[in-house]
Amino acid sequence: MACNNSEYFVGNGPLYIRRVGGDCAGPTEGFWPVGDAGEFSISNDQSFNDHYESQTGARTRAARWLESTSVEFSLQVFDFKLETLAALLQGTQSAAVAAGSVAAEAITDAYEDQVFYVAFPGISAVTILDGATPLVEGTDFELVDSGRDGGIKIISGAPNFSAGNQLDVDYTHVGIEGSVSALTSGVEDYEIRFNGINLNNQNKPVIVNVKRAQFSAAENISLIGTDITELTFTGAVLPDANGDFYEIVKSNDVV
Repeated sequence: MACNNSEYFVGNGPLYIRRVGGDCAGPTEGFWPVGDAGEFSISNDQSFNDHYESQTGARTRAARWLESTSVEFSLQVFDFKLETLAALLQGTQSAAVAAGSVAAEAITDAYEDQVFYVAFPGISAVTILDGATPLVEGTDFELVDSGRDGGIKIISGAPNFSAGNQLDVDYTHVGIEGSVSALTSGVEDYEIRFNGINLNNQNKPVIVNVKRAQFSAAENISLIGTDITELTFTGAVLPDANGDFYEIVKSNDVV
């Protein structure tokens, strides 16, 4: 039986992205890993105009010319990395904040038998002043879920609480990794690099480099569920300064 020299492809491997400047200015930073990705695909769509002759009666196609070309991509991500979320949600990332303390944070939305939240999660050592009157923990207020999310509840019938007064809250808090404000940065250009391997060919590298991509924000983010949340993104591939959309590189190296 003859040897089958077909090269079937079963892809796997890490994805990396980085920002590139607008107007094809080139990279503005190094690559960072997207994390666990379940899918990465590229689709090409071309539209043609056709001319059918009218001399033979058969109306055969006599000429054809390209009218438009568009390239799209889709990406499915499982990791909730802040850098990736900022890129894929057209967001602005805030820096990490070290553990620390806050003095006299002003609260004007405190109501009896209801919860208010301070600026940071993971709070402890909480003291509250209602004007010049200190509130007593366990009598006037209590921490919600032991302060995990920064919630404080004014207890019903709190004897030292006066509705409508500003509260001044002191507390310590844990550090936070950072945050992302979604849909605040506008559409930016990114480069996507897939360092793939072919599982069907000795894990030989197959590298795909998308030179200039623009993400559309995720249409849906499932925040309550029983399965790992999938972040699915689509976007457009645009030509770079050299007119290139993407390239596929096959290596003879064996991983």
